[in-house]
Amino acid sequence: MKTRMLLIVIALLIAATESSSEGVASETEESVRVTIQEFYSGTDPIWIYGVSGRNSHPCKIDTNITKSGTNTFFRRYSHDGSGWRWNSITAQLSGESDTFTVSYDDGERHSEKMLAASTNGDCALFEVAVRNTGAINTPLQKTRLRNFRPTSEIDFRVKRTDGHQQSFRKICFSSVVNKARKERKLPDSVQIEDFANIRCSQLCQGDAHCPEMLREAFN
Repeated sequence: MKTRMLLIVIALLIAATESSSEGVASETEESVRVTIQEFYSGTDPIWIYGVSGRNSHPCKIDTNITKSGTNTFFRRYSHDGSGWRWNSITAQLSGESDTFTVSYDDGERHSEKMLAASTNGDCALFEVAVRNTGAINTPLQKTRLRNFRPTSEIDFRVKRTDGHQQSFRKICFSSVVNKARKERKLPDSVQIEDFANIRCSQLCQGDAHCPEMLREAFN
């Protein structure tokens, strides 16, 4: 009888220890969780690679990141199909967790949600929903807006000066994709493609307007 009681006590102690360990691990993971505001801070550029959806811009880069109150400001370079352009961006925190409402200076607006980030804040996976595509000045533009259906894309972002380095990107990419799926923030139905660095390189070579940082990265 005493032996049985002793075994029960030992089993209860083991269960309590495991539960405590899981709680500590959960608290530790939560304490090192990177927020979208933390990711968009500092002086490092943020490289953006489209990995799912109808990505019209296979690569982008956010630079000159500054803050004022709860707003974040930066310059975003992207390729519009005919050449490189840049926009001044204002990113405001939305009511949804880890989500920016991003406004371009030409009137375009996006909702950009951070799905998962590495614990060191070097990379993250984002979901981007395009709300509208520019200023509305004519009846035709108003008609297009009524018929416009928001599109959703997934992109991978690297916050490092050397964010174009392929070996680092692949490791960090796998990490945040697995994390997003584990936390059920990325449905299994979403097909994630490996980002194609060559597309960015081809767009940049021979383009006089290619951002200097991109040109240095691919030469």
